[in-house]
Formats: sequence, C-alpha cells, structure tokens
Amino acid sequence: MKRLFSKLSSPQRKALYCLTENVERFVGQYGRDRVAVMTLTFPDHLTDPREASKRLNSFMSNFLRERIGSFITVRELHESGSWHYHLLVAFQAPICLGFRWKYAKDHKAIPVFKTATKALKTLWRDIREAAPKYGFGRSEILPVRTGKGLAKYFSKVILQRALDPERFKGVRLVSYSRNFLRSVARFAWNNPYTRDFRRKVKRFATELLGITEKLTDEPPDVDWLSYLFPAWFWRYGKVIDGIDRILAQPDLANMYRHTIQPAEF
Repeated sequence: MKRLFSKLSSPQRKALYCLTENVERFVGQYGRDRVAVMTLTFPDHLTDPREASKRLNSFMSNFLRERIGSFITVRELHESGSWHYHLLVAFQAPICLGFRWKYAKDHKAIPVFKTATKALKTLWRDIREAAPKYGFGRSEILPVRTGKGLAKYFSKVILQRALDPERFKGVRLVSYSRNFLRSVARFAWNNPYTRDFRRKVKRFATELLGITEKLTDEPPDVDWLSYLFPAWFWRYGKVIDGIDRILAQPDLANMYRHTIQPAEF
C-alpha cells in the first residue's frame, strides 16, 4: 500500500485522503449500529460502466432510496474486467444493533443470521428478491466493524485508477448522496515544501508583479492567479521556484516584470 501510494500524483493522493476521511466520518456520524456495507454484483460479464450506472440508478430510485438516509457509492473493477459496486449506507434505524462480527466467517459456531436483528434479516430477504429485477446478481449486506478498515478497503479504487488511468478514463469511481457533507480535494498539503511554495507564490505576486489586492496573508490565496494568468503554474512554475534568486538581482527582476503580463490587470 505504501509503495503504491508513493506512485500517486498529488491529485490522486488528495482523492485517496478525502475518500478515507469521508468513509471514517460517515461511520462516525451515523454510528456503526446504523451503517452497513452493501456489495452488488452483476450476473453477466458487465464491462460497460454506463450500463452499470443505469442499473444502479434504477435500483436506488425504485428500491433502496426509501430504505436508507445517506450513502457513499464505490465502483470497482474485477480482474476479469466486470464491474461491481460497494455501497456504504446509513439506515434510519439501528438495524445492525447486536450483530456479532466474530461469527460472520465461522458459521459453524453460531449461524451469523441468528445475531442479526429482525429488521436486518428482513432487509437481506428483500434485497435478495429485488436485486435480480434490476439486473444484479449476488448481493451482500453486512454491518461495519471499523471505519478505518473500511476506508482502507475502499481506497483500492483510487489505486486501480492510478495504476491504469486509461482504463478508467471518464469513469466516476466514487459518488456521495447530497445530504452527506463530504471533504473535497480543493486543499493544499500543510508540509514544509508546500509552505515554502506558498511563500514563493506570495513573493512572485507581491514583490515581482506588485499585485496585492486579492492576496491574503496566511496562507496565501493562489486561486485568483488562474484568472490573471491562465495555466500560471505551468508557465511560471520555474520562475516561482527561483523567485528568491530573481529578486536578489534587480536587473533580472525588472526583465521578468516587463515579460510577464497578466491577462486581466
């Protein structure tokens, strides 16, 4: 896992971090007694992501939505190339109360269904009967043990995309219900490198170009640079990286001041 993480790009690392945060927050917000993981597979070798989404949307709209409050949907690809879904769902009532996880994989000790509530048993039956009507095959729904372990399991989809980006191009792997307040990837890492980068961006804007109106002090707000300088990072990333050296040489700094012209200023 750590070895694969080192190969991720910065946006992919942020996506992985946000997914982990959101899964753990979801379980913490609704409680383990109300949260379960649903796995939905297809009876046919379904490789078309649009058809997979169509079936899931129909299942959600006509069957599942009235039974749950919030959800996180994760789409995963089998090694065979067929899609399947994992859904982290929150129910209105604590239907997972009393579920004894230690018997979930040892049916000889105590059949796992005996530790489930009546509501959970009913849900198992209803999903087993309804899933084929919407084009699904084997279905499974189990309570959650820990949010941390589940987040680690779900993170596989981000790693899949990182290892084979062309295969997942244009496919949305993770989605959330609208009523769940989730973390998004619009943030910057807080480490020595990024702090130094923001310091250099501030010097680039204020001391080299004299732009101060929209720049906050801590931390520097660099989003507005996209409006003044299209593709600013790719155009001036090397200038920003060497801004300390440039500003130490007045003639060189003046040359850059005359060369760099914002689109709207």
